[in-house]
Amino acid sequence: MIKNIVAFLSFTLPILGHGQLIQPEKPKRLVLDELLVQTAVFGEFSQEAGLTDFHKLVPNSGLLQKNLNEFQQSNSRAFYASSALSAQTGWKLFNPKTQSYRSNMSLRLGFNLLRGYSLSSNWYQNESFTFDSLTSSQNDLIIYRDSVYNRNFSANYRSTQFRLDAAMVWKSSSEKRLQIWGGLGINTGISLNSIVDVNFIDSGRIVTYDNNNEVFYQQGDYFVGGSLRERSSTRNSFGFSAYVPLGISFRIGNKSELLRRFHLVFEARPGLNATVIRGINSTWNPSFQYGIGLKISL
Repeated sequence: MIKNIVAFLSFTLPILGHGQLIQPEKPKRLVLDELLVQTAVFGEFSQEAGLTDFHKLVPNSGLLQKNLNEFQQSNSRAFYASSALSAQTGWKLFNPKTQSYRSNMSLRLGFNLLRGYSLSSNWYQNESFTFDSLTSSQNDLIIYRDSVYNRNFSANYRSTQFRLDAAMVWKSSSEKRLQIWGGLGINTGISLNSIVDVNFIDSGRIVTYDNNNEVFYQQGDYFVGGSLRERSSTRNSFGFSAYVPLGISFRIGNKSELLRRFHLVFEARPGLNATVIRGINSTWNPSFQYGIGLKISL
């Protein structure tokens, strides 16, 4: 009897163990699918700031102590652009209903390194006076020569920011050589280096015109009081942006298995960029990033 039990167990236990080993594993919710690297240009319309804001950022600035009572402040928002770098991984999402991975949807995770100009301001003063005139003896034509002085004072806050990036992207079929996509993305991070630039330019030119206001000649700008520049490190900031990734890719190879994995990429990211600076009101600026790069399918 005992021999029969031992024989039965020695026969059934390996079968049961083998059955447990061949049970299918549960599929992963996320699977790494692609790598994407882009060199880009990031630009934004900076928010206009007052002189008080820049005094808070660089209280020891010498140029900011100038008397600007006779200057007028420009009300226009300046657009600044600079280089950026983006690196992302693309992940396929598992669909439990179909028990397969979504081919038209991808989760991107990575980082974005950019330089933003969040605050700017510009003050100007224009003066002119006539220093010479000539009256024609044959007609009533009078020629005037004016000295025109332009004084411009500007300040801006810029920072290099490292941001963690996440985006959900819906894309066309990967079987075709050209692929397009669109989606929604966000990134957030802190500044690595924050600087305030202050510039003062005092220039002038000579304008020759007649009494009909017809300009005959303008002598080019020349410096009167010189050009002064001041650059100071200041407090760091926290950044956040929401954007819409819109892109197109072109598969380099169509026959070679190796080259089929490489794609040339162009992507645009219109969005809204926010910068929070301690002691200063938060800024919300329209932004735009566009870049070219390489995508590698895994």
